[in-house]
Amino acid sequence: MLTPYAAGRGWDTDIVVNSHGFRDREFTESNEDHALRVVALGDSITFGSRIADPDVLYPKRLEHLLPRHRISRNAQVLNFGVTGYDVLNDVELLRVRALKFHPDIVVIGLCVNDIGYSSTAMTYVTAQRYVGHPIFRLRVAQFVLSSVLRFVTSSQSREDETVQAFQRINRSHIAPVEDDAELLDAMNRLAKERPAGHEQDVLRWWTELPRIGFLEYAFRKLRDLGRESGFAVVVAPVPLLDDTRVYQWRIVNEIIGHESRKFGFHVIDLSGPFEAAGLRRLRNHPADFIHPGPKGHAIIAQTLDEYLYSAGLLAH
Repeated sequence: MLTPYAAGRGWDTDIVVNSHGFRDREFTESNEDHALRVVALGDSITFGSRIADPDVLYPKRLEHLLPRHRISRNAQVLNFGVTGYDVLNDVELLRVRALKFHPDIVVIGLCVNDIGYSSTAMTYVTAQRYVGHPIFRLRVAQFVLSSVLRFVTSSQSREDETVQAFQRINRSHIAPVEDDAELLDAMNRLAKERPAGHEQDVLRWWTELPRIGFLEYAFRKLRDLGRESGFAVVVAPVPLLDDTRVYQWRIVNEIIGHESRKFGFHVIDLSGPFEAAGLRRLRNHPADFIHPGPKGHAIIAQTLDEYLYSAGLLAH
């Protein structure tokens, strides 16, 4: 969770956190305006790493789009994204904090790496204690710190992200999925399509049963929360911004759609509009195939707006 009232420089941008601990303007828990409320959950994509203006992120763009429909003229979209969160972190954040804001709809901006511990966020935050030292005003020192961080986090990732380590750490948060024939078929097709020499590729995770069981465990908890609190769930899987792995991503998207519908969730398909716009053109940084920039966020918001209206969820 984010620290209430925190402000400063982080994740290559300026961050301001409101009094409730999320990167957005102030809202009242009681919803005194009786607005349609949408809670957006997710990791660094939803949070907006490298993006200084929260208004260009898909939650705020969606908030600006919804009033064009008469039925949702009074709508609020609350951005609860947190850099480094996985899908179970999202669900727990919803349970502990976001449910207090009485959402009608919960949107999960699902990233390809959200079924495993891939976050270097805590390492990054810990390192910031050294940045205040005068020596780090020198560009050479900044470069050295950055290089050390890359090495440490890369080594940490290789150790933590073996399927054996993941299964050991999350053994109480993995649901059985071995009897789902449709799921197994998609996973096998992905395993055959995954290029050789990509052992650190997050696409590999979607061929590993413990990680899919982790996703199912989180989705089960989310379904139960939805039944108790009466909100609808919309899953928005964000495509890889890499035109050399389009087919593999489509299979991952198929797996996410299958798991979403299994629990009665709505799911939107962003593959078409992202590919039409040009995957590499949507990158927030030339070397970053995970995080979309403002144009990508605009596509996510537009697709969500159209789906929420056509599916009748704005009357929820």
